Amino acid sequence: MSQKTCRFCKTVVVDGGYHSCAGFKEHLKKVGCGPWWVEDMPTEGRNFDTGAYRDTAEGKPSFYKALSPKVLRRYVEYLGENRKQSDGNMRDWDNWKAGIPPNVYADSGLRHAWMTWELMEAGTLSGKELEDDICGVLFNYMGLLHEILKGEEDAGN
Repeated sequence: MSQKTCRFCKTVVVDGGYHSCAGFKEHLKKVGCGPWWVEDMPTEGRNFDTGAYRDTAEGKPSFYKALSPKVLRRYVEYLGENRKQSDGNMRDWDNWKAGIPPNVYADSGLRHAWMTWELMEAGTLSGKELEDDICGVLFNYMGLLHEILKGEEDAGN
């Protein structure tokens, strides 16, 4: 593929790639390309070497940047370790989605947070017990947030 430079904004564009800048939009209006689609064309975006174009990522959530695969893996391992019920049966992975009262989540989350705090105060900054308590905090407060968001959806908010 060859590269060209936009004559309106001097951006390098791969031949055949989509490009739209304010100058290009003005040019299209002058040559009679209908305002019905020119008005909606983005003025900024990402042109890739392959010729592909995507709108900017600005204002969009970046799960890749916001989350840690190591933390999520350890959290899911914790959930797997805690699927066994007191009667010996294994609960489904998504059993919690059936609904747990918010005060139960809050109480259990606070208990795990307290245990995390005690371990850290005692100088424990690693190990399975500390990781399990942190995962317990995550589980309970994510479950609590799930119930809050579910309640808002049910209420039509």
